Amino acid sequence: MAGGPSHEPDGPYGAAGPLPHRPPQRSEESVNPGAGHKGQPHEEPAQLYPEPPDPQRPRAQRPEMKALVLTITLGLFAALQAQEPLSTRPETQDFTGTWYVKAMATDKHMPMEKRPDKVSPVTMTALDGGDLEVSFTFMKADQCHEKRIVLQQMAEPGKFSTCGGKKNVYLLELPVEDHYIFYCKGSFHMGKLMGKKPDLNLEALEEFKKFTQRKGLPQESIFLPLQMENCIPESD
Repeated sequence: MAGGPSHEPDGPYGAAGPLPHRPPQRSEESVNPGAGHKGQPHEEPAQLYPEPPDPQRPRAQRPEMKALVLTITLGLFAALQAQEPLSTRPETQDFTGTWYVKAMATDKHMPMEKRPDKVSPVTMTALDGGDLEVSFTFMKADQCHEKRIVLQQMAEPGKFSTCGGKKNVYLLELPVEDHYIFYCKGSFHMGKLMGKKPDLNLEALEEFKKFTQRKGLPQESIFLPLQMENCIPESD
């Protein structure tokens, strides 16, 4: 039977065979959910984690940190003042005149029988160049003896040298009027509470005890000698 050319029926992909696979097109919103409609500016999404701080960039000091630093500084300053409240003001000090030994303390072992039970007044005289001469009398073997010591002034205010530089003597003013501490450092350490009057001042004695404790002098070594008049040495 004559007729036109025969054609096989088209399959599901047409007569040309199967079509190539094409991936589905994604909209702009699916690619970037944060983007708006076409024509709107793009906004960056918010950062979930902040950037680490730059170690080279100085950070501003918080007010509470400034207050803490100030408190610590003032506390250290007060502590230093409490450790050594004695004065060595050279412009107001006058060491000359007569001084009375009120109390003594030492870190050298001194038996009770070796401690002086009586002491005479100490006379201090100004020498040239800021040096001082210290003189006093004492009894030994029922005889009166006189001793003189020269204190050579050093660069530090209130500090003197004696015995050829083997000993240093510090003259420190107490907050109690007309009272000083004579502190000697050498092969052993000794402190003496000195006053312009022979009567014992309990406030000055308490300050002396605090000083000796800070210097590490045994508190049991503190003793209070009796006052005696200067004796007259026998002439040779």
